[in-house]
Amino acid sequence: NEQVLKRVTSGEADFGIAPERQLETDLNQISLLKDQIYFICRKDHAFSKLKHVSWKKVLEEPIISLTDDFTRQLQLDLSHHSSDLVLRPIQKVSLITTALGMVNWGLGVTVQPQSVLPLLKSFQLIALPIKDPIISRRLSLIWDSGQELSPAAKSLYEFLILEMKNFKPSNRD
Repeated sequence: NEQVLKRVTSGEADFGIAPERQLETDLNQISLLKDQIYFICRKDHAFSKLKHVSWKKVLEEPIISLTDDFTRQLQLDLSHHSSDLVLRPIQKVSLITTALGMVNWGLGVTVQPQSVLPLLKSFQLIALPIKDPIISRRLSLIWDSGQELSPAAKSLYEFLILEMKNFKPSNRD
């Protein structure tokens, strides 16, 4: 997101992980993984027994979304498929864990990347694949090409590249 780019550009962070995007600065990026967007709800939600859900049905629900950057990109992705798919969140939050907590408390549902699925068990939530259309994002490692990585950052960078080649998020819980 925009905060990650600002921190990397300012030198506050050696690198960041954010959704892949067009970069207009001296930043480089390498794709780490493709992350499908999932519908996340409580176990007692009306959709909880389904194998998957359509975006049309998802968008009828009270959605708790992430920041403007996430919401804007998701709407753009949806608009590429149909002008009828309009995201109107009831709330926007900064942290994924805040969204998951609000869903757990029964305040709505959320749509989140597949990489979030390992967190769901602790919030007692479930995830359903969303189809019609399937929306995915690529997560990237982003760094300033003009700055040399510190030894610790370089080691973490190499570890992430290696580990992400084998990363397989769980599917349902």
